[in-house]
Amino acid sequence: MNLLKIAGITLCGAAACLFLQATGKKELAILAELTAGIVLFAYGLCAAKAQLGDMNLLFSEDETVVLAFRMTGIALCMELMVQLCRDAGLNTLAQKAELCGKILLLCLCVSALKEVLSSALSLLS
Repeated sequence: MNLLKIAGITLCGAAACLFLQATGKKELAILAELTAGIVLFAYGLCAAKAQLGDMNLLFSEDETVVLAFRMTGIALCMELMVQLCRDAGLNTLAQKAELCGKILLLCLCVSALKEVLSSALSLLS
């Protein structure tokens, strides 16, 4: 059922964009495209919220899993922002946002590596 809702939102957004482009209102077409993208992302987050809540209860004690969820969230948010910037024609800003996201992920990777090494050392001793 979620797939049909996502397909419906996508098709409605695409139809609105094509209609606005055909009538010569490119600025409104870009706005409609961005709006449809934000609505899709928000719907995806709402659909995943229940599943992630259940997983959070299972893995709330494990720092590695929490760190993996944080990294995934940062990657998804940054990808959304980068795509929105590229859709608006702001490629330079998209590149800067992508670089900042990679730096954030690198910082979290250092924390994850520290967790893995401490787990390995505790297993060895």
